Amino acid sequence: MKQADQIEYTLMQKRRRMEAEVELTDKNYKKQINRVRFEIRKLRKATTEGSNAAAQSAAQPDSTIDADSEAKIIELSASIADITAKMNAEIKAIEKKHESSLNVVPIFISEEDLAQRRDEIEKSIKEGKVNGVLTKRIKWEPIKFDPLPVHGDFKLDMVADSPYFFS
Repeated sequence: MKQADQIEYTLMQKRRRMEAEVELTDKNYKKQINRVRFEIRKLRKATTEGSNAAAQSAAQPDSTIDADSEAKIIELSASIADITAKMNAEIKAIEKKHESSLNVVPIFISEEDLAQRRDEIEKSIKEGKVNGVLTKRIKWEPIKFDPLPVHGDFKLDMVADSPYFFS
């Protein structure tokens, strides 16, 4: 695996861990918010049922929610806002905690180091080593051909005019 692939894989794993942590935090806070909303619904339902029963017995129109229930609903609604604020703050803290590990620091190689590394590679190739391992080098000998014959006076048209030429 190449170094760049390893870095990318490591970053992907760290991102996934952070996202899982954020998702778990989000899920926990949303459970709390849903419990509070359930309490509000339950409180509203209980007060409206109680007021409907009282209104029917007194033959009066539906009355609104009493002051104590209204205060409790306002308090619960405020707690939803507090829970949401805490959730957002915790998610930001998680992202900030993981932020430094998700940043990639670019690797800079100086020109001198690069030139030195090229020289080492060329030297190892000349010695017949690849990645430090001695390898069998094939040395190609130059190929020598015989010189071309001198241009003769043979005429190909003479063969075509021959009685034995197959057309």
